[in-house]
Amino acid sequence: METIILGLLLMEPMTSYDLRNHIKQKFAMMCSDSHGSIQVALKKLLIGWHTKFNDYVEYGKNKKKYEITDAGQSMCNARFARAMNQTNGRKRG
Repeated sequence: METIILGLLLMEPMTSYDLRNHIKQKFAMMCSDSHGSIQVALKKLLIGWHTKFNDYVEYGKNKKKYEITDAGQSMCNARFARAMNQTNGRKRG
Protein backbone atom coordinates (compact mmCIF):
# COMPACT_ATOMS: atom_id res chain seq x y z
CA MET A 1 0.00 0.00 0.00
CA GLU A 2 2.81 2.41 0.86
CA THR A 3 4.47 1.99 -2.54
CA ILE A 4 1.17 2.57 -4.34
CA ILE A 5 0.57 5.74 -2.34
CA LEU A 6 4.09 7.01 -3.02
CA GLY A 7 3.66 6.28 -6.72
CA LEU A 8 0.41 8.23 -6.80
CA LEU A 9 1.98 11.14 -4.93
CA LEU A 10 4.78 11.24 -7.51
CA MET A 11 2.13 12.41 -9.98
CA GLU A 12 0.73 15.18 -7.77
CA PRO A 13 -0.12 16.05 -4.17
CA MET A 14 -3.44 14.50 -3.08
CA THR A 15 -5.85 14.29 -0.17
CA SER A 16 -6.60 10.91 1.37
CA TYR A 17 -9.96 11.07 -0.42
CA ASP A 18 -8.17 11.54 -3.77
CA LEU A 19 -5.81 8.67 -2.96
CA ARG A 20 -8.74 6.43 -2.08
CA ASN A 21 -10.47 7.19 -5.38
CA HIS A 22 -7.35 6.41 -7.42
CA ILE A 23 -6.74 3.19 -5.49
CA LYS A 24 -10.38 2.16 -5.87
CA GLN A 25 -10.33 2.80 -9.62
CA LYS A 26 -6.89 1.42 -10.50
CA PHE A 27 -5.63 -0.89 -7.77
CA ALA A 28 -8.70 -2.54 -6.23
CA MET A 29 -7.45 -5.99 -7.28
CA MET A 30 -4.12 -5.42 -5.49
CA CYS A 31 -5.07 -3.82 -2.17
CA SER A 32 -7.88 -2.52 -0.02
CA ASP A 33 -9.31 0.89 -0.76
CA SER A 34 -10.62 1.30 2.79
CA HIS A 35 -10.07 4.66 4.42
CA GLY A 36 -8.53 2.90 7.44
CA SER A 37 -5.91 1.07 5.35
CA ILE A 38 -4.95 4.28 3.58
CA GLN A 39 -4.69 6.20 6.87
CA VAL A 40 -2.43 3.51 8.40
CA ALA A 41 -0.15 3.61 5.34
CA LEU A 42 -0.04 7.42 5.37
CA LYS A 43 0.84 7.41 9.07
CA LYS A 44 3.76 5.02 8.41
CA LEU A 45 4.96 7.20 5.54
CA LEU A 46 4.70 10.36 7.66
CA ILE A 47 6.64 8.78 10.53
CA GLY A 48 9.39 7.76 8.09
CA TRP A 49 9.48 11.28 6.57
CA HIS A 50 8.49 9.84 3.18
CA THR A 51 5.48 12.12 2.93
CA LYS A 52 4.39 15.44 4.37
CA PHE A 53 1.12 17.33 4.29
CA ASN A 54 -0.27 20.81 4.15
CA ASP A 55 -3.43 21.74 6.04
CA TYR A 56 -6.04 23.85 4.31
CA VAL A 57 -9.73 24.68 4.61
CA GLU A 58 -12.17 24.02 1.79
CA TYR A 59 -15.85 24.91 2.13
CA GLY A 60 -15.40 25.18 5.90
CA LYS A 61 -13.78 21.72 6.24
CA ASN A 62 -10.21 21.11 7.36
CA LYS A 63 -8.29 19.02 4.85
CA LYS A 64 -4.78 17.66 4.39
CA LYS A 65 -3.02 17.46 1.07
CA TYR A 66 -0.19 14.91 1.10
CA GLU A 67 2.94 15.13 -1.01
CA ILE A 68 6.01 12.97 -1.40
CA THR A 69 9.34 14.09 0.12
CA ASP A 70 12.83 13.57 -1.29
CA ALA A 71 13.20 10.58 1.06
CA GLY A 72 9.91 9.20 -0.26
CA GLN A 73 11.06 9.62 -3.86
CA SER A 74 14.29 7.76 -3.08
CA MET A 75 12.39 4.92 -1.39
CA CYS A 76 9.89 4.71 -4.24
CA ASN A 77 12.63 4.66 -6.88
CA ALA A 78 14.50 1.93 -4.99
CA ARG A 79 11.36 -0.21 -4.74
CA PHE A 80 10.56 0.25 -8.43
CA ALA A 81 14.17 -0.58 -9.41
CA ARG A 82 14.13 -3.72 -7.23
CA ALA A 83 10.82 -4.80 -8.80
CA MET A 84 12.20 -4.21 -12.31
CA ASN A 85 15.34 -6.20 -11.53
CA GLN A 86 13.24 -9.09 -10.24
CA THR A 87 11.05 -8.97 -13.34
CA ASN A 88 14.06 -8.85 -15.68
CA GLY A 89 15.67 -11.74 -13.82
CA ARG A 90 12.58 -13.90 -14.34
CA LYS A 91 12.49 -13.18 -18.06
CA ARG A 92 16.08 -14.35 -18.53
CA GLY A 93 15.74 -17.53 -16.48
